[in-house]
Amino acid sequence: MRITGPDVHGARPYQGNNAAETAADITVAVRGVRANPLVPHSAKVTWIRAGTGLLNVIPGSCELGIDVRAAETAVLSELQDEIERRCRSIADAAATNLEMTWEDVVPAALVGPRAEAFLEQAIVETQGTEALVPSGPTPGSDDFHCYTVHRPELEAAMLAVGADLTPGLHDPSMTFDRSVLGPASEVLQCAVKLAAHDLDAAR
Repeated sequence: MRITGPDVHGARPYQGNNAAETAADITVAVRGVRANPLVPHSAKVTWIRAGTGLLNVIPGSCELGIDVRAAETAVLSELQDEIERRCRSIADAAATNLEMTWEDVVPAALVGPRAEAFLEQAIVETQGTEALVPSGPTPGSDDFHCYTVHRPELEAAMLAVGADLTPGLHDPSMTFDRSVLGPASEVLQCAVKLAAHDLDAAR
């Protein structure tokens, strides 16, 4: 998202619009967007770039990035529509230019029951029943879920490998237990073989 306008001197704020203030209003507005509470979701501003570095210059332009996610694609669309409505309303009230585009839209992780069943069986066969834990909802997703949108006959599932990731996902100092990659690979190979065998049996 980009707000555009001229920079003005700090002594003459009436000559332009403060894009940093508009960005702050948008940040608060995005944080307040809500959807169905039974569906995990979130919306938040994740980066802002504004200003020249000079304290006496009011920035007329600013760029913002927003991360939006939900456990259901329909809810994701609702969030996007509401965010766009709020942002345009704020820009109109501030009489400022707003360019807004959605990039890298990843659909929600729609887990297929058959795909999940293959994964569960593969976990038990390769790692034992103690390695199998109940699955739960997640707002996380990945590009491969685009396949299930464009090819509805396909199913997807997600495998949690228990890598003891610290201190957090995408943290620059992130570390995890690499020893689990081998067993995780065994699970995936087994799941693929089970699915292939099931497909052959159905033909």
